[in-house]
Amino acid sequence: MIAKGWVKTPEQIRKIQERLAAPAFLQGKMMSVSFLTRREIVREVLPPPLEPGSQPLAPSAYVPSGRRTASANLQAA
Repeated sequence: MIAKGWVKTPEQIRKIQERLAAPAFLQGKMMSVSFLTRREIVREVLPPPLEPGSQPLAPSAYVPSGRRTASANLQAA
């Protein structure tokens, strides 16, 4: 079973929205890829009310940074 840490409480969503209200992008670098996976995996990890698309496409991103990034802020929420 895949861990379902994507569903957030209203309080967690409020904290995320506060942190993202004033973004700062300082010489950022990013590498992203999309890949095909199995439909059942996409169905299992999507939070409600999202539905899988026509292709089981999954995104992934790597953001190297010595500074706090948006993803680091989300994880802290």
